[in-house]
Amino acid sequence: MISGSFLKRIYYFFFGAAFLTAFFTAFLAFGAAFFTAFLAFVAAFLTGLVIFFFAGAMYLGLNIRAKKNTKEHNIRHFTLMQRNRMVTIYTDGSCKGNPGPGGWAAIFLNESQNQPIKVLKGSSINTTNNRMEMAAIIEALEYVKKEFGKERVKIISDSNLLVQSLNLGWKRKANLDLWEKLDDARKNLQVEYSWVKGHATNKWNNECDKIANKEADNPSGEMSAYDNSNPNQDTLF
Repeated sequence: MISGSFLKRIYYFFFGAAFLTAFFTAFLAFGAAFFTAFLAFVAAFLTGLVIFFFAGAMYLGLNIRAKKNTKEHNIRHFTLMQRNRMVTIYTDGSCKGNPGPGGWAAIFLNESQNQPIKVLKGSSINTTNNRMEMAAIIEALEYVKKEFGKERVKIISDSNLLVQSLNLGWKRKANLDLWEKLDDARKNLQVEYSWVKGHATNKWNNECDKIANKEADNPSGEMSAYDNSNPNQDTLF
């Protein structure tokens, strides 16, 4: 005959086994679910990381390509200008004191005239405003002749006196040395001279003025062909 204490031990044994089985089953299920969730998180994180780097690489690639295309576009326009297109140039001169230190600038624009492709600039330690205006045109035309050859050129300046003297052929009485240089610079070129109102709304005239003034504020300290030969006279005629 089986005793009560033996039955109790049998009961406790199966109860404990059932409990441990249920515990470990739940633990394993929870662990599997946690592990699955962890793997899903890692997979999602890595996927996001790959997408992020891919998108970043695409953005950088497109940005670099856009800059490269812009550079190639400007080079292409510059080459076309070198061949047979009209060269549009804004020029300006500045002088502090008149006479005094001065600066000049010339901005070459691309075919659509919305972006500079070349900027020339310079300064003199003792000059006048008119000589700087003339210097900008002389340097621009000499550069055109050197780099482009025989071309059609459009010079845009805010010096109405200079533009009118060039267009109407007024008699010259002053700055004859620069007039000689200017006449020589424009030989074999088809040059159109246009006036633009200075210190107004024209973007490239204002930019030219800014560069010329900066040059006048920081002259090179060396004598140049544009230094004033007659400090008591600042007239074109």
